Amino acid sequence: MVKTRNGFILATTFFSGIAVLLSITSIATEEWITAKGEFTGGNDPPSLINYGLFTGTFWQKYGLQAVFQISLTCVIEENACAYICEVNAESRRQQLEKLIRGEDVPFNYNCPRVERINDRVYSLGFKTRNTNEKREFLNAGLYVSTVVFLCISIIFGLISTILSFFNVVANPIEVYLSVPGLYISNAVAGVACIFTLCLWGILYGTMIVDNVGIYYTIRNQMSTKGWAQFGYSYWLLLPSCLLYPTSIITLYIRQYLIEQEPKIKIHTTSGEADVGEIMIF
Repeated sequence: MVKTRNGFILATTFFSGIAVLLSITSIATEEWITAKGEFTGGNDPPSLINYGLFTGTFWQKYGLQAVFQISLTCVIEENACAYICEVNAESRRQQLEKLIRGEDVPFNYNCPRVERINDRVYSLGFKTRNTNEKREFLNAGLYVSTVVFLCISIIFGLISTILSFFNVVANPIEVYLSVPGLYISNAVAGVACIFTLCLWGILYGTMIVDNVGIYYTIRNQMSTKGWAQFGYSYWLLLPSCLLYPTSIITLYIRQYLIEQEPKIKIHTTSGEADVGEIMIF
């Protein structure tokens, strides 16, 4: 096979590579959701919340002012997830299980990465807790599906990037390693990326928009309704979802241009007649 129009394949390497970098940045950062939260019965400024798919921060501005690390914890069998502030994964799971059972669990002020802002400590002044309060948690199925599809997108995006570069420097004869493999890997990465956006969008619309799923909102001691928004980490996936189809379109244009080129016939000598005619495409 003779190399031709490799600039188009090199372009797909660039498009896929940028898409993967954006997706990796998205999954590694803590700005999928940004929100403000107002404690019940408080007059202080709203507290601040932001988190990614795994961890985030909670800046409490009422009572003890400090910044706490929060981590995503799920109890799959209960289809419940929440961002909990505890020292380790087992402690977070135990607290989440107690919250699910409706127990009166205190907030742990000794949880990880605490930055104390001042020493002003006083009662948060919550209203008397209703023992029949309804506690709402993030949907574990939607969360897990979001992470799975994003990982699939990153994996196939990496495959596309590597295969594209391989096709620039070499001429693989295997179908799955050549241009058809690029079509498949880009298509899978793009579809998975779109699913990621949609699934997190559904989770946001059905739950996060009214309750961001941290300790205080689950206990109905803080309201974030109307303040939760998508952060830049989520929006980084939008260009990724567009870059994968761009790679496919680039490959299609390359194939179209190749098909429009005239075929060059190589004449053979009489001694080579048994070899047949050689065509270069």
